[in-house]
Amino acid sequence: MAKYYCILFDADNTLLNFDAAENKALAETLVNFGIEPDAETVQTYRTINEELWRQLEKGQIKREKLMAERSVYHFSGLGAMPRICEDNETFTAAVAAPVLCEGDVLGAVLFVTDTGRLPGDTECKLAQTVAAFLGKSMES
Repeated sequence: MAKYYCILFDADNTLLNFDAAENKALAETLVNFGIEPDAETVQTYRTINEELWRQLEKGQIKREKLMAERSVYHFSGLGAMPRICEDNETFTAAVAAPVLCEGDVLGAVLFVTDTGRLPGDTECKLAQTVAAFLGKSMES
């Protein structure tokens, strides 16, 4: 096992500009999923993310729940539901779970709605399960 003589923690952006890196990664991820990284969308993400971390800090949820919630997009009622294509305003994404294969995003499992109905836990779990199955099936 390797021995480490020094471990550095950069909690105040001294060595790495974490805020800039997070903003860039979030914008690139949203664009990859066809979502415009406008101010409202980014604020919606931040609101949901901060609430999950607050719940973890207070012991209201476990780390596993936090990671599961962050691994799938589900519309929670904040902002507007993202459209699945520019030419059609009728259908919007209620749930999106990335299909991961050996660390790469190959696509996503989408649950689409034309009624604006909020997704429940069942839809989120099903999307995660299908995405995980597809990702595992594609591994060599």
